[in-house]
Amino acid sequence: MPRQVGQGQYFVLWGGSTLGDEVEFGNGAAYHPETGQWFALPPAPEGAERDRHAMVWIHGQLYISGGFQTTGPLVFKPELTG
Repeated sequence: MPRQVGQGQYFVLWGGSTLGDEVEFGNGAAYHPETGQWFALPPAPEGAERDRHAMVWIHGQLYISGGFQTTGPLVFKPELTG
């Protein structure tokens, strides 16, 4: 299941898995409700694949922790320019 967090004017989704938890995803997207537009986030570092994780957005950085197939906490600073 992907997780989501609000970040100012964007709604950010990250990770998730296929049905049956066979593959975890290490990508995300952001939604801008004023424009109704979705856009993909830039590629994340290796080890970003997560499912059933926790995440929070603080000072322009996405902190992702826990979940399946984790290699430890991830700090990622994607540019939100959609």
